[in-house]
Amino acid sequence: MSALLHLAGMSIKLLVRRTPGFNGGFDEDGERGGAARGEEGNGSSGRQRQSMQPSARGPRAPRIRLAAANCWGGKGGAAMIQIPEYTVEPRVDVAPSTTALLIVDMQNDFVNREGRLCVPGAGNTVPVIAGLLAAARGHGMPVIYTQDWHEPDDPEGALWGLHAEAGTWGAEIVPELAPRAGDLVLRKVRYDGFYGTPLEHELHRRRIDTLIIVGTVSNICVLHTAGSAALRWFRVIVPVDAVSALTEFDQHATFRQIAFLYHGTLVRGSGIVVRAR
Repeated sequence: MSALLHLAGMSIKLLVRRTPGFNGGFDEDGERGGAARGEEGNGSSGRQRQSMQPSARGPRAPRIRLAAANCWGGKGGAAMIQIPEYTVEPRVDVAPSTTALLIVDMQNDFVNREGRLCVPGAGNTVPVIAGLLAAARGHGMPVIYTQDWHEPDDPEGALWGLHAEAGTWGAEIVPELAPRAGDLVLRKVRYDGFYGTPLEHELHRRRIDTLIIVGTVSNICVLHTAGSAALRWFRVIVPVDAVSALTEFDQHATFRQIAFLYHGTLVRGSGIVVRAR
């Protein structure tokens, strides 16, 4: 898979290859849902590539390394941009009395193929999220949803087009993950689930100190909500197979930010173990 960035007048093409044991959730066409597609070099001048390989450090999960090549070329060869490593833990234990499951924006407009702003592969995260949802409910953990909610004249429409319009099918949470009585649903108007909502108050009221954050879009609402949680000193856990992004680069960049900047924990959904009360 490849993507173009423009930095200081130079075009930077990101070249991504498949990693053994972890693929970021993208299929052979670069879409979410399978292994990441490798793009073979075409002999262009100055192009270099670097494989992503897992680290062999005992029981620790694979570390993912990405590289980018400057396709502008230029004298002296290609400049390389490397995203630093991050770690996906094999297992994370949580206490049900102090942990909440936070489901971010799993709404028809983002998940359903007929939605106005469908995220590639968001639908593929539904079974993982559903499993975490069942575990949370089975252990009496609080379940909280954020619900993007926009009026027709919302200024965010100028950025993305009208989506998650208040009162429409597109704004509804997908039926596979529908809230139940006792779940908390918080409508929001911006990326951050804490902005303009009582989320922080509700977490403190329930004596929650740990959040398992799932949903979409990884580098937008998931990342901003995770960042706000970490800045408020909540422990942040993000299952890497329960979030989805518009591009593979966005997905890996999100994981790097959560792990490095916010000291969050990355894990697969199956690696989260809820301890008995």
